[in-house]
Amino acid sequence: MLAEPDHALGEPQNVLREFISAMHTWETECWNRRKGWKEDNRTKGVQSDYGEIQAINVKELEKIFIKYCVPNRVGKRVGSWRHPAEYDPESEKITEVIAVGPSKYRIRTEEVGDSSNKKYEYVLVKTQGHWLLDSKHLVHQDGTLDRLIL
Repeated sequence: MLAEPDHALGEPQNVLREFISAMHTWETECWNRRKGWKEDNRTKGVQSDYGEIQAINVKELEKIFIKYCVPNRVGKRVGSWRHPAEYDPESEKITEVIAVGPSKYRIRTEEVGDSSNKKYEYVLVKTQGHWLLDSKHLVHQDGTLDRLIL
């Protein structure tokens, strides 16, 4: 059985901010683990198994998904991360909050300070009294959406 989300009922935009921050921390930790692994291999002159580190990355990601995402989203990312981080609370800012109904919100964000000016739309739903992320989309200039993995 999945653990209950431990964040407060909170506004959906606060849940999204927390998720972006948690994902940023996770991606940074993944990068640091990889750097440490590579340095350790270089120092020892022997390449060790990266599978153990990847298993840690996946386990930590699952904790974030259990806390912030609807249950069917757990594990969808399969441990992939970027450097620099894809999620950055300093550069991804909320630009619009749209209530679709009492238990569904669409929240738009934009990457500020980035020449790409990417815009995203997150969908959050209220499930058992908690706001959880359901999906993420890339917003094109013409307003069309492409679904992304969280």
